[in-house]
Amino acid sequence: MNLGIFITCRNGSTRLPDKCNLKFYQNLSYIEFIFKRSFKVKQKCKRILCTTKKKEDLNLVKIAKKFKIESFRGDAKDKLQRWSNAAKKFKIDFFVTIDGDDPLFDPNLVDKAFKQYLKNKSEFIESKGTIYGLFTYGISVKALQKVCRLKNSKDTEMMSVYFTDTGLFDCEELNDVNRSFFREDIRLTLDYPEDDLFFKKLVSKLKSKNEEITTKKIINIVNQNPNILKINNHRIIEWKKNQLKNTNLILKK
Repeated sequence: MNLGIFITCRNGSTRLPDKCNLKFYQNLSYIEFIFKRSFKVKQKCKRILCTTKKKEDLNLVKIAKKFKIESFRGDAKDKLQRWSNAAKKFKIDFFVTIDGDDPLFDPNLVDKAFKQYLKNKSEFIESKGTIYGLFTYGISVKALQKVCRLKNSKDTEMMSVYFTDTGLFDCEELNDVNRSFFREDIRLTLDYPEDDLFFKKLVSKLKSKNEEITTKKIINIVNQNPNILKINNHRIIEWKKNQLKNTNLILKK
């Protein structure tokens, strides 16, 4: 059974230009931090950067190589097809996604998704209702290949509906998630300039510059410093609208 982590990232953001290359923590850029954090996942698996063939994304491949992470360059718009081709190249059976917009993804949730798949052979696993930015998706490659045959659109950025809303797949919610992780007032995604400010303010509240960042610590910092949420929580409604606008389920007739 070949397991993988697909780190999905590309340049070209208009709301926050060059966001994944901005400096974040311990002198690492956001994407470097994500690459390093991915090794906190304990399950044996391949780590693969899934990016595009655009020239502007070549630097991501170079950074991934420094962290001994493999790369796949595919379709710029069709994320599902990019994943399918990456899975074929690296012979992956099941993978968990990490988005380049989610620097504080939780490695423990990734491990839980792998564990749940190995026990149940689920086709699609998702962590519904968790803090925005902790979203954890686990996908069977066989199910993904079926979706790629059925879909009739290349606009697959918001891809979960192709699994959850077709009635064709065994979909499960991620089990055994700490109840404190279910909050709608915290958003840990990097989309706007305010998010960059929020993340940097958040890590400035850590006790030391070498401290490991866990979800529990993040929540404790927010609980002790509730005003920190004012930096970017006014963007939540706009962010949700963008998510809904880009969520389409278009199948072949």
